[in-house]
Amino acid sequence: MTGAVLVFGEADGAAADAVPVGTSGAATLDGFQMIGKVREMEQHKRTPVFVLTTESGTNMVKQGKALGATAWIVKSSTPDALWKVVEKALLG
Repeated sequence: MTGAVLVFGEADGAAADAVPVGTSGAATLDGFQMIGKVREMEQHKRTPVFVLTTESGTNMVKQGKALGATAWIVKSSTPDALWKVVEKALLG
């Protein structure tokens, strides 16, 4: 088992403070499918889901948010910008 399938298997039944989602172009499950699968799990309905990707198109972001992504972070983000997004999502 590799990539998103491995992460999905690990998330199923486990508690987490946040769920990171990598690329939207993964070979087994893409990022959108991963968001949907995580949101289907009762224990992760309110868990923040962070998408880290190179995709910045408006339609991609809207689709991710509609599926339940908490934050859409473009990989060129600085560490400070990344931390601010995580802090806002977790601490309000």
